[in-house]
Parts: sequence; structure tokens; C-alpha cells
Amino acid sequence: MNTLRQTLVLTRRSLLRIKTNPEELMGLTLMPVMFVLLFTYVFGGAIAGSPSAYLQYALPGIIVQGVFFSTMYTGFYLNTDIRSGIFDRFRSLPIARSAPLIAQVLGDLVRYAIGIAITLGAGLALGFRVHTGPVQTLAAFAALVATAFAFSWAYTLLGLVARSA
Repeated sequence: MNTLRQTLVLTRRSLLRIKTNPEELMGLTLMPVMFVLLFTYVFGGAIAGSPSAYLQYALPGIIVQGVFFSTMYTGFYLNTDIRSGIFDRFRSLPIARSAPLIAQVLGDLVRYAIGIAITLGAGLALGFRVHTGPVQTLAAFAALVATAFAFSWAYTLLGLVARSA
């Protein structure tokens, strides 16, 4: 139970980084909206004949692309924490040794979910329509987050062994 509590405290620390890092905040909020607008209005008319028809085709791909680009930040921030010495400080505390690593990945899961929601919200505002039910939509959302979680472990390994971010 202590490990869970410690992990949740460190997850909160990981999530507070969004608020204090303008680059991450912009990458989490503005980049998905920019990609949706760019692909819809620049390529939509040329490829599908109309932006709204292309949006129905492109938005799921844009969501997947955004989430997989976000997985790179897992290793980047982990490596930054290791190189700055914060992990050495965590080791000196009476906490579970796995808590900092698990907290970093859990914080990233929340980031993935936020990115998906923002991208989907931008698509819905531009006219995207979901043609399945809410259960199937939530299942697709969960499957994408789970896939990103699995994929993020490759970047976690890179973040642990790389000499610099």
C-alpha cells in the first residue's frame, strides 16, 4: 500500500511538469490541434475532395500519430531526471525503488489520454463524427492508450541507458 501511495505522489510530480514546462504544454495542447487543422484544410480538399470527407479518414491516424510521438517524451524526461540527479535523491528517500519509474510511466499515460481527448475534441469541432457507439469508442481509446503504454517502454529503456537526452 505504501508503494502505491508513493507512486501516486510521484505521478502527481510528473503531471505538474506539464503546467511548469511551456514546451510540453504546447506539445500537448497546440500540436494536436495544429495537425488536425493542417491535414484537414491543406490536404483535405486535394485528396478527398472536401475537408470534411478527409477529416473522417485522417483523424484516427492523426490521433495515433500524436500519441506515438508523445511516447518519446517518456525516455526524454526519464533521462533528464537521471542526469539532473533527482533519481539519486529519490534513492536516498525511504520509498520503493520502483516508484519513480512507475510514476513516470503513469504520468505519461495521463498525458496520452489528454492528447487523445484534445485531438478528438478538435476533430469533433471541425465536423468529425464517430460512427460507432460509446462503448466501442472507449474501447478504442483504451486500446490506443494500452498500445502507447507498451510502446513507451522502449523509450523508457533508451532513457535509462542513453548518455544524454
